[in-house]
Amino acid sequence: MFTVNKFTVNPANILTNVTGATGPTGSFGNVGSTGPTGPTGSSGPTGPTGPSPSGGTPLYSLHQYLPISSTYSIVFNNFPSTYSEIKFRGTLRSENAVGIAQLNYRINGDTSSNYNSFIRSYLNATANSSSSTSSPTGIAGYITGNRCETGVYSYIEFDILNYNTSEHTRINSIGGFLATGPLTAGATGSSFLIIGGRAANGPVTSIEFYDSNGNNFVNQSSFVYAYRR
Repeated sequence: MFTVNKFTVNPANILTNVTGATGPTGSFGNVGSTGPTGPTGSSGPTGPTGPSPSGGTPLYSLHQYLPISSTYSIVFNNFPSTYSEIKFRGTLRSENAVGIAQLNYRINGDTSSNYNSFIRSYLNATANSSSSTSSPTGIAGYITGNRCETGVYSYIEFDILNYNTSEHTRINSIGGFLATGPLTAGATGSSFLIIGGRAANGPVTSIEFYDSNGNNFVNQSSFVYAYRR
């Protein structure tokens, strides 16, 4: 035992090179910020050219006809036999003195009793069914006359089917009109659907549309047609 500065030290209690217990693991530091974006890579090679599109059968607008007030008959002729279908779109009004006039048609100038028409029509909410068979003319639809309000025209979609086949020619026709006010004819709207055709074979070379009473179409009446080969 020895005494140093009045502190007593016991050599037996002096530990040399003794390792202490392991301390707790420290927490992770914050994640560093994202580095700058790298340069854009080079473009890849151009891909091969795709196949050519296959041919379709679109409709082509061919002609617009504007009949004048002295015309009661519209004739389209010299249709090629390569057509398979013809579509007509008409905006028509007649000088007919009645409220609604009948629009007739003839194909290839045929006046024989070969036409059949089956009709479903509406005048306002009143439905009507009728037919015309073995007739010398076909029925294409109905158009407004002079008793209807000024500026009210009928719209017609008239399609010729089986154009250049050995079967009978078939037609579909729909249309009508809607007035913006009361008509002196007592109606505010009309619509129709007609299924029919001509009981004769061969291609269509011409078609005539006309007012059944021989009255003229008013100015600004028009037809547009298109075809499909």
